[in-house]
Amino acid sequence: MKITRLGLLEYYIAFAGNHSALSNRYAAQADAGGSIFGVRINGAYAGFLCVSDEIAAVRITHAFTLPEYRKQGVFTELVKHVTETHKKNVRAGISNDHPCYTFILKTLLKLGFLPGERVTVFSCSRKDEDRWRRFMDQKGKRLCETLKRQGYRAVSFGELNEDLLTQLKFSDRSEYANIFHPAIYLENPANKLSRELSFAAVKDGKLSAYCLVTMGDERSAMFDQISVSAGELGMGVILLPYVFSMERFFEIGLENAFYAMYGSNEHANAFRNKILAIFPTTETAIENYYFLQPN
Repeated sequence: MKITRLGLLEYYIAFAGNHSALSNRYAAQADAGGSIFGVRINGAYAGFLCVSDEIAAVRITHAFTLPEYRKQGVFTELVKHVTETHKKNVRAGISNDHPCYTFILKTLLKLGFLPGERVTVFSCSRKDEDRWRRFMDQKGKRLCETLKRQGYRAVSFGELNEDLLTQLKFSDRSEYANIFHPAIYLENPANKLSRELSFAAVKDGKLSAYCLVTMGDERSAMFDQISVSAGELGMGVILLPYVFSMERFFEIGLENAFYAMYGSNEHANAFRNKILAIFPTTETAIENYYFLQPN
């Protein structure tokens, strides 16, 4: 079993006929900022694994083993290779409805991964637009007008000036003090940041809140980051960019929107309970696991 690093073109050629929109997206991300590892058995490709480089860790984003090579340790060797060849900690997430959930979990634990925080992914669909319109008529429009009178305005990412883009890029190092890293999306086109769907709330030339949205595929959007400055938490400012993002979502005619939230994030969960509760959401849990490199 031999593991080598692949370029994006090599990935397409080596695994022709076994691509999906999801695997192609993660392969593009890994090629732009990370690694694609391929496994050969007796000279033939048996599987691949994608890794994206983050600030504090590397993240395993996707893995695939050809059916005829399964149960031969391909996935195990790929993950082991990542932990042994990277100096950063390694992060992996598993959806609780993944068909190989039990196998993946056993493999990660066997290799020394430790459980981290659970993330819940909520979704709503275009079919829920009537509910959204009722919310806007009953409450949303009034709340947005109040925020505008207070001096806040909504600006799409595509219209942010250089100063505001800089504030956004480094918001994780300022008073936001959050775990998000907008620079990853602003600098890596493979992350499919939608500047048309992403909006910021701005007041007096200062970034106050933002909704960073990426495209999952041509029909779905992912609210990857919903964040507010520390000094404006609990003031409802996030509603303004969120409303503009959702209005654009329905205007474009996308089918689904997804939101990922950590259970310990009290402000995100308060936002969900007050705003997202208008949608009859479905949900999936993603369990995070970490391999901590020795100091």
